[in-house]
Amino acid sequence: MPSDRTPPERLAARSIVKRLTLALVATVCVVSLAAIAAAYTLVERAEKGGAEQRVSQTLAYLSGSLEAPLWAVDYDSVRTIGAALSNDEHVVALTIRNENGATLYAVEKAPPASGMLRSMRIYHDDVGGRRLVGEVAVSLSDEASKAASRRLVLSSLLMAVLTLVAVIGVAVVYVREALSQPIRGLNEMVAAVAAGDYEATATTLPYVEFKPFGRALAQMAGEVRDQMARVRAAETKYRGIFENAVDGIFQTSPDGRILGVNPAFAKGLGFDSVDDLLAHTGGSSASLYVDRRDRERLLAELMRAGSITAHEMQVRRKDGRAIWASVSARLVRDEHGKPILVEGFVSDVSARKQAEHERLANLRFFESMDRINLAIQGAADVEQLMGDVLQAVLEIFDCDRAFLLHPCDPDAAAWHVPMERTRPEYPGALAEGAEMPRDARMSANQRRMLAADGPVQFIA
Repeated sequence: MPSDRTPPERLAARSIVKRLTLALVATVCVVSLAAIAAAYTLVERAEKGGAEQRVSQTLAYLSGSLEAPLWAVDYDSVRTIGAALSNDEHVVALTIRNENGATLYAVEKAPPASGMLRSMRIYHDDVGGRRLVGEVAVSLSDEASKAASRRLVLSSLLMAVLTLVAVIGVAVVYVREALSQPIRGLNEMVAAVAAGDYEATATTLPYVEFKPFGRALAQMAGEVRDQMARVRAAETKYRGIFENAVDGIFQTSPDGRILGVNPAFAKGLGFDSVDDLLAHTGGSSASLYVDRRDRERLLAELMRAGSITAHEMQVRRKDGRAIWASVSARLVRDEHGKPILVEGFVSDVSARKQAEHERLANLRFFESMDRINLAIQGAADVEQLMGDVLQAVLEIFDCDRAFLLHPCDPDAAAWHVPMERTRPEYPGALAEGAEMPRDARMSANQRRMLAADGPVQFIA
């Protein structure tokens, strides 16, 4: 068997074209003196089949060429393609319509030939399914085929049968023998590539005419191999980013079904793994919201703006504890504008929220102490001092009344209120300066207040 290193002259000597030409010329010379009549109907049928095939090929070409511009509503390109094909002398009629039946391009050089007019619907396949985008109808002239048929019948009437018998004999005996090996080699290469062996080469093909096919197949296999390697490398890279990200990453459907989360998302909510989260939630994100209306508000904002950044809400951990989370997400739509998924990042901001709460509490404390200090410094006497301080306490705590109680001894026999401040709508309930007998309940409450480190709340 020859290899790619076989000298060019030897490859030329084994050209299958030359071998078939010599064999057919010898066969025709042997049988040229003997001829038989060829049935006109058979020749005409063969020519008609060829014409039908040309029509089908033309329709297939038009379908492939027009699919993209029809889908993109690029009617200028559609008309350009139609005009280019109309220049073909064999095309006698051509009509292109869109999916609504509106004619985008039409030409008719002559009445369509009988039996030669064919039409085809054009579809576009996408993630949403198969969609009709248009229709094309074409008619090819059959004059050339009829003329060829007449010439063929007239010139070959005497020799057709013997020539046909001889060619069939050569095809059966010689061509099968000559072509079986290269075809088998091509089949082996195709089978190897289909099985995932992308190292196939064209060295096993014995004829130079087949080697371009083998080399093209080997080149295609190499490109597929390289592309698959790049895809695997990219998948490994981005899978590593997804699996090892510090923040939680999620994908959900618009109706709340969990399509995918990374381990950080699951662990941030107290789950042992992603599988544990899916088993606990049943594959739905609804149970993760403390207030399920937050999800409705989040989805409404995504529908309006397309994305959100640092949106804070409370989510529920596996143990039932509520935490604060910051969500940044975007809404993904298909080519028709239909929402198909929500994807984004989640981070736990509970510590920051707690620190912010404590900061505000401390700030309020110091602001309140400053008001008390100003009230003390601005007083001209003890009476004004106590009154201004009580008024400040009333406003700081936003309460109904503030008063002083004396004495602070729980064992004293009586007590009185030397001063009180109230809101206008809540007049004083205690008589200022009047002695009040101290009962056991009052003594117990006062001991409780004296022993406490902070505020004491009494609920009536």
